[in-house]
Amino acid sequence: MSDFFPATVTTEQYNAGVTNTFTGTATPNSTLRILNASGTELVKDVQVDAKGAWSFSRMMSASAAHFEFKIEQTKDGKTNTSELFRVTAVKAWQDAKVNTEYVSSGVVNTFTGTGTPGATLRILNVSNTQIVNNTIRVGEDGKWTFTRGISNDAENFRMKIEQNLGGETRTSALFTINAAPIAKASSTGPAKIVPGAINTFTGTVDPSATVRILNGSGTQIVDPADVTIDKQGNYTFDRTVSSNATEFRFKIEQTKDGHIRTSNVFTIKK
Repeated sequence: MSDFFPATVTTEQYNAGVTNTFTGTATPNSTLRILNASGTELVKDVQVDAKGAWSFSRMMSASAAHFEFKIEQTKDGKTNTSELFRVTAVKAWQDAKVNTEYVSSGVVNTFTGTGTPGATLRILNVSNTQIVNNTIRVGEDGKWTFTRGISNDAENFRMKIEQNLGGETRTSALFTINAAPIAKASSTGPAKIVPGAINTFTGTVDPSATVRILNGSGTQIVDPADVTIDKQGNYTFDRTVSSNATEFRFKIEQTKDGHIRTSNVFTIKK
């Protein structure tokens, strides 16, 4: 009579791209090694309990169609190796979802959401062109994140999410994430600049926002304390314009409730 009970595997399928737990039975109180088809060790020191049950966990490839392994049992200095077991992979697809409620314009935004654990993502525009080049992978907890700059005064950001897992793809419907509810800035004066003199600039902003005046490169050029804004959102600030200037360019960054709206560049010629 053999000293070993035949090893069995009770796990029939596993989810690709995430950590899975495999279970089965073998000789009570023995120690197992999990080997690949060539005999290379994949998992060591798996303990079989007194009732003959064992389990081990392993991160599984997102691309493999199955997992093949042998079970080597050791007890009382003796070993026994099983036949080759094959467990089939399944893809537990989860619909892609976006958690980000609003976008900020003129700055880099961080987008978050959920999808299929282990999948890699491509972020596409309306025309299915990839618009984020870095590799995005959905974690085992189903969460993903990526960053992307949003253009000045954008009203929204539109995207599709293509999930890739094990050679298969699924593409979401179009997501539209609106800009944060901040009133659009305007410039109402002056009609022309006067080079070599102090000029007064006027316009409108969201009366509830914090305002910064920036140059075209995003550098602050007016102390916020020198920008006057009334309860209706009318602003005014003074700025000396260079004597050789042919135009004055600036943009307005507004911050409200943690979100930002950056205007397009206003250009006022002499």
